[in-house]
Amino acid sequence: MGVAICTMVITGALIVGDSVRSSLEEVTLLRLGKTEHVFSGIDRFFRSSLAGNIRKDLNTDAAPLLHLNGFATSQGGNFRVNNVQVLGVDRHFSSFLPDGHTWSIPADNEAYISENLANRLQVEAGDVLVLRVEKA
Repeated sequence: MGVAICTMVITGALIVGDSVRSSLEEVTLLRLGKTEHVFSGIDRFFRSSLAGNIRKDLNTDAAPLLHLNGFATSQGGNFRVNNVQVLGVDRHFSSFLPDGHTWSIPADNEAYISENLANRLQVEAGDVLVLRVEKA
């Protein structure tokens, strides 16, 4: 009886572990899209034309991306979220989206925000929000 219970527990743990691993892998692939490599200057910036040089020289997709931290407020400062990751991208960014996903560059004074951030700031499409970023 003891061996049967141990076998069931171990089998159950293996099945759950495999399920969790599969779920994490799926989420990671969804977030990364077609990204394979990343250059990060940490506390330095690369010129955005470097992405164009990589595209041309290596015949592959490349896109510049500016990553800064900031905070967002809405409704006259009534709602505030700190440690917001702000990404600046150009039209080449769309080449990294998973197949079947579409994207367009926001117009001036517009931004895309995550559903989680929209819920925390209690904003909807068209509402005003203030986004401040750290000094680059």
